[in-house]
Amino acid sequence: MSFCQHCGSKLEDTARFCPVCGQPVAPVQEAPMSTEGKIKRFLEITPEMEQVQKEDRPRPASPAGVPPLKNQHFREQFSRIQTGKPLDFKYSLFSIVFGPFQQLYHKSYPLFAKTYLPVILLLVVDSGLSAYAGLTFDPTLLTLSLVLNGIGLFWGLAVAILNGKNYVHALYKQTGGNADVIPASPLSVVLGCVLLAVAVGGSSRLGYSLAMAQWADELQGLPSYTEQEALPQDGWGEGAFITSAAIMPNDYVVAPAETPWYGVWQDPVRGYRFTYEESLNYCSEQAQQLEDGSYQIRQTDNYDNSLFAQYICSADGTTLEEYDAAGTYLASYSRPDAPDGASLPRDWWGIYTLASDSSGAAAGTLSIDAYQFGGYLYTELEQLADQTYRFFQSVAPDGWYETARYDAAEQTVALLDDMGAVYALYHKAI
Repeated sequence: MSFCQHCGSKLEDTARFCPVCGQPVAPVQEAPMSTEGKIKRFLEITPEMEQVQKEDRPRPASPAGVPPLKNQHFREQFSRIQTGKPLDFKYSLFSIVFGPFQQLYHKSYPLFAKTYLPVILLLVVDSGLSAYAGLTFDPTLLTLSLVLNGIGLFWGLAVAILNGKNYVHALYKQTGGNADVIPASPLSVVLGCVLLAVAVGGSSRLGYSLAMAQWADELQGLPSYTEQEALPQDGWGEGAFITSAAIMPNDYVVAPAETPWYGVWQDPVRGYRFTYEESLNYCSEQAQQLEDGSYQIRQTDNYDNSLFAQYICSADGTTLEEYDAAGTYLASYSRPDAPDGASLPRDWWGIYTLASDSSGAAAGTLSIDAYQFGGYLYTELEQLADQTYRFFQSVAPDGWYETARYDAAEQTVALLDDMGAVYALYHKAI
């Protein structure tokens, strides 16, 4: 209870004005706190106030000899683990994305062997399997390879997520909670990447080698054209099938009577020329003589016996019609006429492969005979020197002049520019 300083009336403790005289009540001045009171007030600090004071304090400096920022993140997380507090982030994005590199960098080899190494070994095995299955076209192995790819993808994703959640605790256990002894080894990361590249490359190379060896065995096991037994096909009737020996390109001036579809043919519209025997590369043929005396020839793939192409050769052997596997007409060919004047010497005739080309425009293969040079007719033949000729290439729409030189000792044909320099060189293959 207090009294008004102006009229002496009694005042309530919460009164701000005197109810009698209306004057404002003066605030009560607190006596200065004694030293003992200050000590008592200091001792009344609550745990909540103490926690706020701790968080407001500056962070302690790193131990002597340790850079200020080294392992600072792990030091803070280790402190939380020691005090039983949750980590700042439940999942570490860095550990999810770069988990295997992080583990190798910190020399967490036992953890790496249990988490990422099995996934990597699965992918290494699958790389070799994929190479082998892709080259041998084995549907079972291709399916298995896809299944392993899927397993490796989802397994690796699950391992990455778990590593992002648990890696800090694993590193805490590895170092005994001491962030200052966390290893740092860039060399481990480099060696790990090199070993991974070598393993994947070696597995792929092994799969490729096995596939090539299987291809070689299958090719050796295939019968030659003279040994093949032609088998009837649906829709071909019951006529007799013809098998004959394939002739070499140097002999195609006259087609054998028993195989009138062999030899050189030319498309009179496009001027394109080809040798039938060359179309048998990786193919087998089956032929049937029809009632009108013409021949129906089917070419099938040597590896899966699928139909590759079809031809109709006239009874007199003067025309050849080409159809695709579905029976769609493609082109009609006739026997080419010989060019005017003398032909290139017979020593030149054959099939050549490109050895060098400085122009970038030479073809990969070259065919030469009495009618053609490089697959097209040539005319206006002119001998410039011994084994050197100039002639006109009849290639639609305008054609061009070509100069070629033959070397009998080296079995080569060189193409010369206007200055007489060699811009392309071919080696005789057949």
